[in-house]
Amino acid sequence: MDQVSYVEVAQSRARLRAVGLDLPNSRCQLERLEVAELNLKLLSGESGEEVIAEYYAMLQVPEADDRWFANLGVQKQGCVSSVLLAICDAWRRLVLPFQALPWRLMRIIVMEPVMALDYASELRTQHSNCEQCSDPLFSKVFLQWLFQEGLSQETRVGRMKRLQVLFQDVLVSLPGSSVAIERQHANVQVDCMATKQGPPRPASVQASSYITTVVLAHKQLLKCLEKDTFGKASARIRAAMRSRTVDSAAPALGVGAARRSKLKPDGTVKGRPGLLKGMLPLGCLRSVRGNKVQKETGKSRHVSAFNVFQKEVCSRARGHKVGSNEHRAINRQVSDAWKILSAEQKGAYRAKAAQIQQQRQQLQGQSLSGPSAAADAATGDCELSAAQIKRLTSGRLDKTLSQISGHSYWDSGLALADHVAALRSSLVKVPEDCAGMTAAREAHRKTFDHDPEILPNPKKSPTYMRPCATREAGTCVADAGYSATLALVSQFDTALQQAKLVGAPVLVHFNVQLQHDVDRVLAAEHWMVLAGVSRRPLCHSIIYVHEQSGQLRLTARAGALHVGTLRQKLRSLVQACQLVRQQASDFLAKAEPITTETQA
Repeated sequence: MDQVSYVEVAQSRARLRAVGLDLPNSRCQLERLEVAELNLKLLSGESGEEVIAEYYAMLQVPEADDRWFANLGVQKQGCVSSVLLAICDAWRRLVLPFQALPWRLMRIIVMEPVMALDYASELRTQHSNCEQCSDPLFSKVFLQWLFQEGLSQETRVGRMKRLQVLFQDVLVSLPGSSVAIERQHANVQVDCMATKQGPPRPASVQASSYITTVVLAHKQLLKCLEKDTFGKASARIRAAMRSRTVDSAAPALGVGAARRSKLKPDGTVKGRPGLLKGMLPLGCLRSVRGNKVQKETGKSRHVSAFNVFQKEVCSRARGHKVGSNEHRAINRQVSDAWKILSAEQKGAYRAKAAQIQQQRQQLQGQSLSGPSAAADAATGDCELSAAQIKRLTSGRLDKTLSQISGHSYWDSGLALADHVAALRSSLVKVPEDCAGMTAAREAHRKTFDHDPEILPNPKKSPTYMRPCATREAGTCVADAGYSATLALVSQFDTALQQAKLVGAPVLVHFNVQLQHDVDRVLAAEHWMVLAGVSRRPLCHSIIYVHEQSGQLRLTARAGALHVGTLRQKLRSLVQACQLVRQQASDFLAKAEPITTETQA
């Protein structure tokens, strides 16, 4: 599940980068091809094989290993049966479904074009005898286009390159699991049931599904844009935005009753021309004056030489209240001291004031980037104090938020959204009269309304197309000996249920008896562990076992257990009988539960 979550995160970051977001702070910096290869590991069964390899490694370690939690009283022998069940279930879910088209065809993205052509030709030949396995709605269409008659090798290589790019785009967007779909269903259900009064009508549900999907996608993008633009200054920017906005119905914003009482009927705040009632959208930092919307403007104070001198010598005044007699007396003393300074001394303060004013203007033209004003003051050779930098926050906030509202994404693609809403206000057509409103309502009804007309069911229900790999437990209806194999599987399953051996791992021993000469391969004993039975479709998952030095050992291939289905094993035995032109008189099978003695 961690691998699936990582793939979903990588796909989300790839989509955001495709619309112009750099996301420098994201730890997921994979390229599109890397994201496609990561998803291919899931959809080709490679990740499932890794899961089985991890289980196999767990079975090989001694009981004292930390993976068995011996300190908690867990015994390895008591858990082996559960691990075998988990191995077979993981193989049936994570490996078996991806042994068919179109998943096998997706592997061409990691191959050279010429090698990919040979691989695609093998797949086409392998699945040409079965309509279901050929994946007629997807893989077969591309393979026919790729191997169209009369094409030169160069043309086919060019088409293969285009097909590889197409499959890369598919894998970047294709969900690796059903989690995203289930999450979307949950969001629609919450929107329809929890936030609406009365029972939802079919038309409302349909419309809400579209609206919810678009709004959530817009919120996610806007959140990523803010995170990418704000960076470390995110908390600082939001604190500054709260001072710009007032919501009379939202006490959580820190707006008390006394402050709410200062709201004017036109939505402005008494004594605060730049403060609006209601939460402002990003970039709309404006105020209402005289029934007109205009930008908030303020006069910028110039730093003088006397200001620099006063800050340097009047530290004594900090302990007195501004406006008090003591504070006035200290200010007079500072003024008298300034007057007796020489022109050369005043020139040094003027130079320092010019330097501070230059830094102030440079900083005012920059967006907010640091977590606090103190952090900005501590960077470089900044002569401004934290208080001076803090007073510039309002002007710098405008520039910071304009980076969101003016981002290139809002004008890319279809340009349907902006930083305020998932649909631009300019695209919303407002009816001019009642007739226009009626026409708009009728258009909405035709688009989303439910048709109450009852139609009879079709005489033949449509068939759900599934490849034989999932429907026939890893085999195909076009395989040689399919009917005989199916009969043997049915007999074995019936005997298994009669013996009540379904549900726990059992050790199965096959012995094939021929009518005439005994073939050495067929006459050999066949051992396996049956550790999983799925009823729909019927699938018996087995782990292959071999005999070594008088003991039975689990068979491993490439570091992982050799797992398959009972139907695959019986198919190979039936085909071997047909190959030597023999008829099997009996397939004798013996099954017994796996006990502690069997594990040893």
